[in-house]
Amino acid sequence: LVDNNLRVTNWNRKLGCKCQYKHIVDWCGCSPNDFKPQDFLRLQVGTEWDPKERLFRNFGGLLGPLDEPVAMQRWARGPNLTATVVWIDPTYVVATSYDITVDADTEVTQYKPPLSLPLRPGAWTVRLLQFWEPLGETRFLVLPL
Repeated sequence: LVDNNLRVTNWNRKLGCKCQYKHIVDWCGCSPNDFKPQDFLRLQVGTEWDPKERLFRNFGGLLGPLDEPVAMQRWARGPNLTATVVWIDPTYVVATSYDITVDADTEVTQYKPPLSLPLRPGAWTVRLLQFWEPLGETRFLVLPL
């Protein structure tokens, strides 16, 4: 993921997606913002975050109402930026939001939000915004006990 200042752009796409004007333009390819489900591994929610290994130790990815979820973002190199992370519960109520500052050399950020426990069971949404423009979104399921 990279936004307009190339910080959250998805550069995993191969260049040259049926470019009919290659003889005219100096760059051709798929839109870098053409995301597929496998690209959203750059914005993840889980529990038991291991900062040394930079992965979630809850390999099953199951969350219950008493778990404390963590949001993790992977960044491409680029200029400093401030992004807003918004957590939305299954009833479409904003449970919490906060700003994160991403330095130019930062590769991974993670934060455990101050959510009230128990979490409401259902499909939660985490949105990543910059200047109220969406940079990314992921959903995760909180299972009832």
